[in-house]
Amino acid sequence: MLNQYKQITFAENYVGTFEQFKVEFENTWVFRGIQEKERLSELKKAFKIATRKLNDIKVKDAEVVSE
Repeated sequence: MLNQYKQITFAENYVGTFEQFKVEFENTWVFRGIQEKERLSELKKAFKIATRKLNDIKVKDAEVVSE
């Protein structure tokens, strides 16, 4: 399943912070026409989609290690 938002297809294993994502995508044609307050909301939605697989990772049989 591809991670897509509107007509943007994100790399399968997109890794980066929201700030990096914002710098990379906020000036694309998809977001350029949106007012600033709404643009931030839409960028957050797109970021969640782009990083979806990273959020779906589940760990089982994990052992907590303390320092």
